[in-house]
Amino acid sequence: MPDFSELLSMRELYLSHSCKLTDIPGLDKSLNSMTRIHMEGCINLTADFRNNMVQGWTSCGYGGIFFNGNYLPDWFDFVKGDLVSFHVPPIVGRSFSGLTLCCIYSSKEQRDGPLGIIISNKTKRTALLARITYASVPTSCTLDDHYLWQGRISNYVLSLQGGDKVDIFVKPVEPADASVSVKEIGVNLVWDNLMKENMHDSDLLLYDFDQHPDWLLGAHGYEGIGRELKSNYLDVAIHPVGIDSCVQEISNYLDVGGSNDVRIIGIWDMGGLGKTMVAKVIFNKYQHMFDGTSFLPNVREDKKLVYSQNKLLSDILRLGNMKVRGVDEGTEEIKRRLGNKRVLVIVDDVDCDVQLDALGIKHDSFGPGSRIIITTRDHHLLKIRNVEAICPVQEMNKEEALELLSWHAFLKTYPNEEDVELSRKAVDYCGGLPLALEVLGSYLRSTSTSEWETILDKWKSSESYMVMLKNIKTSYDRLNDDLVKNVFLDIGCFFIGMNKNYVTTILDGCDLLPVIGLQELQDQCLVTVDTKGNLMMHNLIRDMAREIVYAQSPDHPGERSRLWHHADVMDVLGKQSGTEAIQGLALDLKGSDNSSFSMTAFSEMRSLRLLKLNYVNATGSRIVLSTELSWLCWHGFPLKVIPPNFFRRRLVAIDLSFSKLIRVWKKTDLMLVYLKIINLSHSHYLKGSPDFSFVPNLEELILANCRKLSQIHPSIGHLERLSLVNLEDCKTLKYFPGDFYKSKSVKTLILNGCSRFRLLNDSLGEMVSLTSLQANHTMISQGPSSIARLKNLTSLFRWGLRGSPSSNLLYPSLTFLGIGNCNLTDDSIPKDLGSLFSLEILELEGNWFYMLPSLSGLSKLKMLDLNHCKYLLEIPELPKNLEILRANQCIALKKMPNFSEMSSIVELHLNHSPYLTEIIGLHKSLNTLRRIHMEGCTNLMADFRMNILQGWTSCGNADIYLNGIYDIPEWFEFVGIREPKNVYFKVPQIIGRNCRGLTLCCVFETYCPGFTVTNITKGKALHIPGESTSSLANSVLRLQSVLSNDVLRLQSGDEVSISAVTEAHGRGRVMKTGVNLFWDDGDGGDSYSRNDEIGAVPSNTSSDETLTSPSVHMDRCPPMASDLKKRAKEAFIYDPFELAVASVNPKYRHEFYQKPEEVVVTIFAKGIPAKDVNVEFGEQILSVSIDVAGEDTYYFQPRLFGKIIPEKCRFDVLSTKVEIRLAKAEPLHWTSLEFSEDNSVPLRVSSPVVGASSPYYPSPKRKRVD
Repeated sequence: MPDFSELLSMRELYLSHSCKLTDIPGLDKSLNSMTRIHMEGCINLTADFRNNMVQGWTSCGYGGIFFNGNYLPDWFDFVKGDLVSFHVPPIVGRSFSGLTLCCIYSSKEQRDGPLGIIISNKTKRTALLARITYASVPTSCTLDDHYLWQGRISNYVLSLQGGDKVDIFVKPVEPADASVSVKEIGVNLVWDNLMKENMHDSDLLLYDFDQHPDWLLGAHGYEGIGRELKSNYLDVAIHPVGIDSCVQEISNYLDVGGSNDVRIIGIWDMGGLGKTMVAKVIFNKYQHMFDGTSFLPNVREDKKLVYSQNKLLSDILRLGNMKVRGVDEGTEEIKRRLGNKRVLVIVDDVDCDVQLDALGIKHDSFGPGSRIIITTRDHHLLKIRNVEAICPVQEMNKEEALELLSWHAFLKTYPNEEDVELSRKAVDYCGGLPLALEVLGSYLRSTSTSEWETILDKWKSSESYMVMLKNIKTSYDRLNDDLVKNVFLDIGCFFIGMNKNYVTTILDGCDLLPVIGLQELQDQCLVTVDTKGNLMMHNLIRDMAREIVYAQSPDHPGERSRLWHHADVMDVLGKQSGTEAIQGLALDLKGSDNSSFSMTAFSEMRSLRLLKLNYVNATGSRIVLSTELSWLCWHGFPLKVIPPNFFRRRLVAIDLSFSKLIRVWKKTDLMLVYLKIINLSHSHYLKGSPDFSFVPNLEELILANCRKLSQIHPSIGHLERLSLVNLEDCKTLKYFPGDFYKSKSVKTLILNGCSRFRLLNDSLGEMVSLTSLQANHTMISQGPSSIARLKNLTSLFRWGLRGSPSSNLLYPSLTFLGIGNCNLTDDSIPKDLGSLFSLEILELEGNWFYMLPSLSGLSKLKMLDLNHCKYLLEIPELPKNLEILRANQCIALKKMPNFSEMSSIVELHLNHSPYLTEIIGLHKSLNTLRRIHMEGCTNLMADFRMNILQGWTSCGNADIYLNGIYDIPEWFEFVGIREPKNVYFKVPQIIGRNCRGLTLCCVFETYCPGFTVTNITKGKALHIPGESTSSLANSVLRLQSVLSNDVLRLQSGDEVSISAVTEAHGRGRVMKTGVNLFWDDGDGGDSYSRNDEIGAVPSNTSSDETLTSPSVHMDRCPPMASDLKKRAKEAFIYDPFELAVASVNPKYRHEFYQKPEEVVVTIFAKGIPAKDVNVEFGEQILSVSIDVAGEDTYYFQPRLFGKIIPEKCRFDVLSTKVEIRLAKAEPLHWTSLEFSEDNSVPLRVSSPVVGASSPYYPSPKRKRVD
């Protein structure tokens, strides 16, 4: 035979009756992929070859190894002739993985039917029925010819624990089959070893879950209990990916075997997320611990509920078929007969309270210690039942979703390389929904690869897709109120990704009662709200909503209620075939050549409530819009003045961003009494605000980046409901009219970037509702003294002013204070900073003081920013609840406070403080820290470094960054030097200890690499992303947090590879990589393995080639220690806390190069729509935001190295990147993209120079309301 060592895709091997064959070279290295080997009749195999095969077999499932043989291998623990009976021994510190079964049998003739295996857990009263195939036998064989079969069954199915009594019996499936004889059965218990479910489509299922298999009857005393044992075990998915954390969370709430009270737990989420499967796994896990158990499936389909009542009584009382005659009788029987029994009951897919009442689901209906689980899509239903906990089933992350899709599409954990891109597109569409992933995966498997380019479109017209949508539509059908249904369809067609409050305002103007409707939609899992307050909807629910609208008139789009599809809208407007049925319409023509329509096309749309146009040109002098219109969103509005007959009385929100307006409207007699929001942002030709006397109930005015706006109409001061005024980057505006200060309603005033705004009137103190004032980058030199009367002011941002803020500005109600880059010295810094007891965020960056006043009394302070305070010598005692300290580029800093009691500190940024030698007590606060940056601290004491490096035990995306001069700590077990980017090793065996994870350490230059850690033996991989770090240090030492073993599943003998992933285009260099394994000590403690206990695997070993498409997981940063993020957003417009978190892992990479006259910045963002990219230019500021619906917004806002000419700057959105061209104000050579106090003297540019990437700084702006 050929060498099999590189046949890594081999699944089946049939070599029966090759009597001269002695061995197969390398076959033991291909066993990872094998599901069956038939070598019966190969009578001359060497003993070593046979031993290598049977000892190396790890696959679980139908199949196994078949040899000739009369005797079982001698390592089997339990051997018997017919029935094997044993107790699972409890072994402390080791986990039970499953069973290896072996049997010797003979067959008189060639048979196709399998042998049957019964594995009965007598302790838990559960059983597993399995089947194996027969050996291939010649026609001349007799019962004296014996064959050996060996296979494995994972404990995931068996659920055996130490102390359980187990019986195992093997018999022919066909009753009374005298031609088959079982001679001997052997069982070997497997510990601490991962067992792979390695089945595929050609396999019969190992686990035979037919309700009453005929072959079980007469099986050596199992006649009576076989059926009972069989029916208790519930079928679960063969590949239960991504449910372990949910099962564990619910198990914690259940506390089975602990508390003796009755507990009712709810499992809630949208259809298709796997609520029922999670409930089944829990049922199988705990059923043996109760007096009685019952699983009631699909309760919502049992209209009369009598069947469910009878099943509940029959399951628990075990009296055969119970028969109650009516619902009331059944409810009373349940309370009377089950009130003293300790039961586990799962009520699946409930949709109304009546069902739970009929089944007696109350705390007093069952005996002490009972546990009830309800699965439902209705959150409100669980709240009114006063359940102990409501546990949502979380969507899978992308890597889990990819693994599940791969199992169903490719029958393995990861796609082939050529299928990865398509698979990830499919995963993005399915959005972590198991039902969709399974259905789509099965559909992929049934199609040829040549069709895969258009597979998603084809799948959406398939029967399986429609059946799935019908399942999801169940939640919509339960909505009884037509108003709620209309809210759902409006969101699904027009408002996904928009701010909830904004949408609520619009739909309220449509008389849809959206507050009630949105809550019901959230309860039914049809709509969610993300952390930014935006309405989100799963792709499949969105498609279901649009399918409902499409079904209203499949052949005539003009007769549907809502139009959003580009072709349909173009058809209706082009043919002017719109009808009164249309309530909403959206059309995006940005970048299109054909962008004009006659306004008369809207004349028949008399019910039109919602109109969203993007860069659509209107023709014709007659404008006819529905009188029902509530929302008009027309980006790129083409007219210079809004004509008098344009508006409609019921308008609630107008968004004419990026318009060509010079003035807003001419005088009109129409009072827009319902209008609450006006957004004219980026209208670069607009010179003055509208007359507000026509909009008496206006609440929000957004005129951001209206560069020529110089006048605000005095009527603004008479608006009694105006709460938000956003004038950011209105660079021509110099002052407000006096009447503006009469406003008693304005809460938020934004003047950031109003570079010519000079004065805030002393009457500002009369604006008693003002809570947030932002005035950075203005010409305001001093705030008015009357500001002290603003007792509600909680957020004050005055970045870039010169001179000290008046002490009368600092009063206890402030929660945010930003006075950075004000040239504050020791004499000018406010002495009473320490009295701002409500302060949560304090920004003092870029100031000139040497010392700070004491801040220890600020008990609510969560973030302190001292970046670029280059004269600061000492940081005083800090409040114990501080979470983030940023003091980068404090080049004179010598002394830090004692950190021993800083029990909430999460991030510590002290990059480039070369005089700093230690931080007393920091090693005592490492439990909460997730990030330490000290790259430029080159004089740290050895003892200090030792304490923090050895004490670093944080799990998750947590890191320490030190200067590379310190090198990898000596206790690291294996260090790659000759091949610094790659480390290979084999996990050593330490008796009595289990590997808990590993720690990585590396020394690098320029760019911090990411790492891929791969368990070659088990085909599992974990990716740790890289990130930008300070470019001031020549080399940097990165110590990664302890990587949990949950994903890698490292065990003794596993071969592991660690590969550094450096940035594209060759920037960055890895100099060394080190690995340290982390072990438990058998008593729950931790210890490190020794240097001599780890064996290196040569880098050229073939083991790294045996990896079968690893399942890759991303290690993410854990949540922060407080809810500061939420409170920060409530207090002011931008979110510095998010700034600190987002900078950990930039979403898109960027780089720059330069010419004498310009700097070109490239952001590598592939496939981003141009409409989702916003780029703005300031005198020395670049602001970029990329906001793709359904994803976190990307911000990049560096303070530039030099000044630019904003009017000459431009940008292009290309297929793979965003390219930004900055026109230099002076022909200087930029040594970096971003400004820094330590940058060298600028040089005249002589030739283009490629620049290095700089750290990522998101914009200090919250997403606007649009």
